[in-house]
Amino acid sequence: MNRKKFLICMVILFGIGCLISIAGENVFFRWLFKLGTMVWIMLFAGTLKSPTKKYKSLIILGLFLSVIGDAFLLLEGEKWFLFGLLAFLTAHLTYIAAFSTRWSRSSDHVSPIIIMILYALLIVINLYRGMAAHETTYFFIPVMFYVVVIAFMSWSAFISCNKHAIIGSLFFIISDSILAWDRFVEPISISGYIIMFTYYTAQVFITLSIEKVNIDN
Repeated sequence: MNRKKFLICMVILFGIGCLISIAGENVFFRWLFKLGTMVWIMLFAGTLKSPTKKYKSLIILGLFLSVIGDAFLLLEGEKWFLFGLLAFLTAHLTYIAAFSTRWSRSSDHVSPIIIMILYALLIVINLYRGMAAHETTYFFIPVMFYVVVIAFMSWSAFISCNKHAIIGSLFFIISDSILAWDRFVEPISISGYIIMFTYYTAQVFITLSIEKVNIDN
């Protein structure tokens, strides 16, 4: 088994471990598998070859910032949630910086941004209503800013014409939208499993974009 296949196997095993740990109450295993899965994804990213070193470095930096965000979200308390939000926001800005190095002038810029604007408006309106109902509107500004940034991140992926980046960005939107809805609007059944599955899928596809340059590859 070569190094890439070994690392992918470890990502899958730790990802499964993370999903199993959600059902249990062992804090150690939650930390081990949630952060461990991302560490294995980072190691996998290190084995991939990119036409430009800058793109690969930015993606790995985004993965590292995501690990920090995951660590904050494992801690109890609203301030840790905000720190986690900030870490992931910075990770998305890093992904945007990476995708921008591959923006294509020939791609359709208008359709993706219209879709992302509609998504941002829809989710922000519903989140505000949920926050107002639960008296948590003090979260609204940072969460709204986060929604705008992740929408722009996905738009940037579309403009890069990289199918792996596009798929990854869409899975990220699904994961974070479910997380926000479950926290601020109303509980979603088995949300933890859906959030983590879509989150790891997003990170793996964004990582794969290191080698795959455009939508034709």
